[in-house]
Amino acid sequence: MFTMSHSSFPPELLDSICSLLLPADLLSLASANYTLSAVAQRTLYRNISITPATSNLSVLNTLAARPHIATHVRTFSITVHHEQPNPFYTLLAKALEQMTELTSLTIFLDVDASHVLNSDARYLNLTSFASSFSFDSHLVDFLSRTPAVVDLQVGSTLPSNDQSEINLPPTSIPNLVRFTGPYHTARIVVPQRPIEALFLSQVISDDSIFAQLSLSKSNITIFDAVVSLGLLPCVTAISQVMPSLHYLRLMTVAPLDEHFDPVRCHSSQIPFPNRLTFLSPVSLPTAF
Repeated sequence: MFTMSHSSFPPELLDSICSLLLPADLLSLASANYTLSAVAQRTLYRNISITPATSNLSVLNTLAARPHIATHVRTFSITVHHEQPNPFYTLLAKALEQMTELTSLTIFLDVDASHVLNSDARYLNLTSFASSFSFDSHLVDFLSRTPAVVDLQVGSTLPSNDQSEINLPPTSIPNLVRFTGPYHTARIVVPQRPIEALFLSQVISDDSIFAQLSLSKSNITIFDAVVSLGLLPCVTAISQVMPSLHYLRLMTVAPLDEHFDPVRCHSSQIPFPNRLTFLSPVSLPTAF
């Protein structure tokens, strides 16, 4: 009679089987023997989300103390609404340092906690990074170690130091395609990178900003922003520096221009191509 040991199964097959199991079953499998424990851990720790609702902060102890488990993590998300004691940040920093195989990282903490990113670790597979941190020296150093990032989101708070002193080398995040954050950071990030989509969180009050935001190595096709200017002057300025736009959404805190007609922007008013789509809402009332 022919028998086959689970140890002879291809790792991909074992991973596929484990992906169908509930966490409780995976925990049981992990206690069966050493081989099955390693297989179960790959699935158990592949995607981790820490929020106040999940009450699973203790997983940081495991990730910080056991590097072989931390390397199984592919997506890691943590949201903590209140400032924590110093040992928490030390533990998180250690855990992050071990998770070098990440593909997606989301960190929403108090905005001054960007020091948790400090390490010498490189994240060569990380493609998406989102955080509440301002664009400070800690974040810039981290981005120098994430060459594969294509999607970046940063916080809207201005850093405590003068951002004009922040230098993002051209070799950092060279493949960035999508940026979400304030325009004062976008002006640093966009040049020399193939940005195609911009989602800006800071109110734009000067239409000269649009030209600065168009210095991408690629054509910007999606633009989403909040402005304190009239919509027609904004759309006119944008059309001149971003002629390849496919999607545009502007929200304004200025009085609405009752003569502005998005439909007409496809023809006589603004020289946009016919394929342009105005994402709803094009504008909002002054008070919102």
